[in-house]
Amino acid sequence: MQLETWLQHIPQYVSYFHVIGDKERCGDSDFSFDMEERILYVNTKDDYLSLPSKIITAIHAVHQTIPYDYILKTDDDQMLIQPTFFEILDSRIQSHHYGGYTINVDNHYSTYWTVHNELPKKLFLEKATYCNGRFYFLSQVAVKMLLEMKTSISSRIIEDHAIGYHLLGDVKQSIWRMNDIILSSFIDDVEYVSRKHIIYTECVNCPEICLNAILSYQCYHPYPVHIYLTPTDMVYFEKHKSRYDLSKIIFQCVNESMINIYEQDGHLGTAIIWENVIRSYPSHNIIHFDSDVIFRGDAVNDIIHGLYSNDLVGPIRCYKNNLNGRDDIRHQPDVISTYCFGFKASMVHVNQYKSKELIFMIRGYSTPLPFHILDFFDPVSYVILHHGGKMKTIDFNIIGGLNQEGSKLNSYPILNTKMDCGDKIIHFASVGTGLSMKKAMKKGCTTQIPQSYVEHSFRTLATYQYLLFGLETDELEESIKGLRAYFNELVSIPFVPITF
Repeated sequence: MQLETWLQHIPQYVSYFHVIGDKERCGDSDFSFDMEERILYVNTKDDYLSLPSKIITAIHAVHQTIPYDYILKTDDDQMLIQPTFFEILDSRIQSHHYGGYTINVDNHYSTYWTVHNELPKKLFLEKATYCNGRFYFLSQVAVKMLLEMKTSISSRIIEDHAIGYHLLGDVKQSIWRMNDIILSSFIDDVEYVSRKHIIYTECVNCPEICLNAILSYQCYHPYPVHIYLTPTDMVYFEKHKSRYDLSKIIFQCVNESMINIYEQDGHLGTAIIWENVIRSYPSHNIIHFDSDVIFRGDAVNDIIHGLYSNDLVGPIRCYKNNLNGRDDIRHQPDVISTYCFGFKASMVHVNQYKSKELIFMIRGYSTPLPFHILDFFDPVSYVILHHGGKMKTIDFNIIGGLNQEGSKLNSYPILNTKMDCGDKIIHFASVGTGLSMKKAMKKGCTTQIPQSYVEHSFRTLATYQYLLFGLETDELEESIKGLRAYFNELVSIPFVPITF
């Protein structure tokens, strides 16, 4: 994330390297530089307990190899948000050998093990003044002092404390206490994403599906998720709250009457929610995933990274090479499929549209541009492109679905030809509708949803039930039977069974 953001804007006189512990690559050498990729490999392990050894070895490598006045160290999850940071640093750094967010501690037993469970529970730290590891700088004088104690530092466990503890005398006396500057300049990447992005899904009348999506999402992503649901749906999440990290969920309750809309036209209900999201966060990057996806990796990170320099990011939705037999649209530009995608809300120009108009555009019922429409949200995608927006498609080996030629023969053809399956996500499609329709039938409700789509949703629900839980129902297609072992090789998360 740093590569796509603030590292692109640092002064030219500042060189940077990401440090990776890789004993195999380094072999008999203490370190190895990859100047082209800006990576410094050091001959240490790459885990938290080895951090003091990793950092002092990296400092040694820079000292031996690269001319410098100061070494600046930060963590790889830190985002620099203060554009004048280097100007502030340059204005005063010459008077100091060491500086950063400064902490004073007495002799004590550390409680860091509550955050990093690999740490020993009884870890003694000596009285010291040191700079927090999110950022500190070292002069040549400070570096030479530390290198004389390289062995001692390498034997430590807490890196930032070890650096400060081993700096003595005048070097420590001239410390620059940058606490206010650091607090206003650096945030971690999770906070950065949370400030600029809204990640959401919706699960009206199908929380059972969404819970499993959330369980898989939280295995690979640290970012909070907004879930749009009814109070009744929330009861289900409350029942299973021990299964997921509640602190990373923002529940957004909609009226119970939304269930009636979903029973008549689920996509219209979804469009109503999406319109509200876009109007509520008109300057954010908006990332959405369907509630019937299962994450196999950090797919949302690919979308976040793509949105740094693009306006619409996700799996391709083919128009030219569509598989729907729609010859009338093959001349139109491709857009993005919406089961896991992102866009810049500012490019929608939401104030140009009345609420109902935007809802119908999201639903795919109407478009202000001279295009024929294939699917949900496509009119809005075309608006984004019409306003000069840039589109980035994610490779179908990563996110499943189609490639630009309209082929589904990726690295997972056995599943991708029947659903959407890639390295980082599996998407079933229409499972929420199937579950909602099952509940509606149980209540004796009628629906305006075409019978062919209802039957399709029952088949995808049956596929979902079989692959996740081994349950065979009457709607399960013969071509799906026998695929569960292969599915279990790809996904090993303990899901919550669905009952209705």
